[in-house]
Amino acid sequence: MIKIFGISLPVSVLDIMFNQSSNIEYFGLLNVGLGNEGLLRLSSFVREKSSVKSLCIGGDLIDDMSIASSLSDAVKDHPTLEKFILIACFHFEHDTDIIGKILEGCKGLDGICIAKCNVGSDDVNLLADFICSNQSY
Repeated sequence: MIKIFGISLPVSVLDIMFNQSSNIEYFGLLNVGLGNEGLLRLSSFVREKSSVKSLCIGGDLIDDMSIASSLSDAVKDHPTLEKFILIACFHFEHDTDIIGKILEGCKGLDGICIAKCNVGSDDVNLLADFICSNQSY
């Protein structure tokens, strides 16, 4: 289990951590300043680590469609991932397409948590549709 909270991690440190980590089941990064480059590297890490069962990202804004696609693909194609937790990663009123892309990858997971995000009516409808189409939630 790896949980890192509230410290800024340069991408070089992330690379070392990702390369040295094996058999991790829970991976949580909260308020570590991943940025777009770090989020892309995290996507690659998730694809390569088949042991990850739970992934938590918090406080890193996902506001780029290429980042959303990369994370979505990593989650969708992962053989053992069960839970994906996103905390304060979206400004929904501007990111409906981005959250839609992320949700595409989450179909079939046992659980998804999206917390601390401002939502508009389009976003509520998107989330409701997702929940209704994934009866395991």
